[in-house]
Amino acid sequence: MSRFYARLFIFSSLLSPFYAHALQQQFQASMEVSAWHVDTAKNNCSLSHTIPRFGVARFSQASSKRLQFEIEAVQPPVVPQTVRLISHSPLWKHDNVERDLGFVKFKNHKPPLRISRDKALRLFYELEQGRMPVLLFNDWADAADQVEVRLSPVRFRESLAEFQACTDQLVFLDFEPLSERTINFSTNSTALKRATRKSLQQVAREFQKQPAVRIILGGHADKRGSDDFNMKLSKRRTAFVARYLISRGVPKRAIEQRYFGEALPVNEQDDQTAWAKNRRVTVWIAK
Repeated sequence: MSRFYARLFIFSSLLSPFYAHALQQQFQASMEVSAWHVDTAKNNCSLSHTIPRFGVARFSQASSKRLQFEIEAVQPPVVPQTVRLISHSPLWKHDNVERDLGFVKFKNHKPPLRISRDKALRLFYELEQGRMPVLLFNDWADAADQVEVRLSPVRFRESLAEFQACTDQLVFLDFEPLSERTINFSTNSTALKRATRKSLQQVAREFQKQPAVRIILGGHADKRGSDDFNMKLSKRRTAFVARYLISRGVPKRAIEQRYFGEALPVNEQDDQTAWAKNRRVTVWIAK
């Protein structure tokens, strides 16, 4: 038996505990076409990989956010699925030790399919090491077939420097968010709407249950107006939210205020819809 087929046999045998019979569907970019493409925007960086006949896998990171991983599948799951994650060395490497990366759950009709942040970072590290992460699950139609989706490490490192250069320009959080809420405002306003007051009341209740946490407020404005005006407006919005939380029983010492003006839009379009989303205070509960 040749070395190639011997290694393929070993790889298939290692999968036997998870599947009762051989895989019937397999998706992977060939070595010849495998590529990772970097897209850069003002406050967002992405690194994407096309998996023929299956979809696009994508790492992304935005300012004040952590690394995320998602898959835009050609056909999203019809029923919820539990997916096993493993990692293998490519067949051209000598090491063939399987790494168990745990399980994730995909909901039906929820494209793109997102993987938890800790798993996203693990997949990123595996690819950086030249290893091949693999997603294993039953098919998303009726679970009659077994499916294997491989993320090829070929040319991953070639794009890594450009992706990291992009992420180096982002604003990073110096804390670990436990939850996040968005409080939106009207144009040039610091007034809280009824719905946002209810959301902040919930924040106060959450704090009472775990008073050791921090509440960090990040104020923002839309792009209209001068930089100085928008910075001052985002500061006033942050201060107003802080005063409301204090009025609901949150101690002043537990609240930290930060403000960014127009620097971190969630929508970079130049229209009313984008401006409405960007006029906000982000409320993080953190360790």
